[in-house]
Amino acid sequence: MNHRVLAIAGALLLAACGDDGGGDGGGSSSSSSSTSTTASVASSSDGGDTTTTTGDDTTGDGTTGTTTEGTSTGEGSSDESGPVEQICGNGTVEAPEECDLGDDNGTGLGCRSDCVTNTCPDGYVGPGEQCDDGNLEDNDDCPTTCLSPLCGDGFWQPGVEACEGNELAGETCETMVGGTGPLLCYPNCTFNTTSCEYCGNGQADTNEPCDGDDFDPMHDSCEDEGFGGGTLTCTKDCALDTSGCTPCGNDLIEDDEVCDGTDLAMQTCQSLGFGGGLLGCSPTCDALDTTGCCVALLGTCGAGSPCCGVNSCADVDPPGGDPVCCIPTGAPCGDDTECCSGTCAPGTNLCG
Repeated sequence: MNHRVLAIAGALLLAACGDDGGGDGGGSSSSSSSTSTTASVASSSDGGDTTTTTGDDTTGDGTTGTTTEGTSTGEGSSDESGPVEQICGNGTVEAPEECDLGDDNGTGLGCRSDCVTNTCPDGYVGPGEQCDDGNLEDNDDCPTTCLSPLCGDGFWQPGVEACEGNELAGETCETMVGGTGPLLCYPNCTFNTTSCEYCGNGQADTNEPCDGDDFDPMHDSCEDEGFGGGTLTCTKDCALDTSGCTPCGNDLIEDDEVCDGTDLAMQTCQSLGFGGGLLGCSPTCDALDTTGCCVALLGTCGAGSPCCGVNSCADVDPPGGDPVCCIPTGAPCGDDTECCSGTCAPGTNLCG
């Protein structure tokens, strides 16, 4: 190495001397001269390697500048450096590449065709992904989980399911069934209207007296509606239908009724010629019921016409006539005609 340095130094000195001699003997101008000299020296101790140095006098004052075109490594090889060309798809990860699987780029194995690692959502279907549309929208054909939409994934997808969880697609009880209350979603992603209150759900909801066969307990019979009886029904509009109810039994004479319950048209057993008792009304309100009335003393009696009090119904003198109500033996009497025996004992006024 020392031999090589000495050789270079000598060459530079010879070049400098040559320039001076030429200037003195040749009359050349020192302010405009330019000389280039090249020296080559072989060193046997370095195996014959050659180092070339070029000196250029560009200042005109004898100063020499050098430029190294190549650097010897000592073995005849050159150590050269420069920018490395990056090629996506060559199978080698080169900055700024994140990955490079060569021909397998963009095939879903984790590296996109532009040598960027697959991530969800980036618009490329990568490992573990069933879909990837590259957006952050969960309510489309591919949610941000990059898994195919299905009921129960927590996202509502139009066209795939009617609803999901609390996502009801803008629907309400009013839009679904014309009712009120909370609309729900079943686990199978279909609408649940059981909590909706509306006419036609078979339940007598708030402000509904009835719905189908279900009646409000305060409105479940004809009697509750002021009728005497009959069958109460419900219309399709959830209103009570009393056309099957009858007025008889409401204690109020209406239409062609003769009587109704306790309303006897101001009649009594006595006003009807009976001796007493309790007058009633037939179940159909078309006749007064006199079975509770009794026959007065000496009145005609018989089956269904009992005598009032302790009186007996007997066939008295003259025999063969209609039985009448008379006073039995031992009971107080006023005269002989009142006694069933025909004798009212003087002094005791008791029937004999």
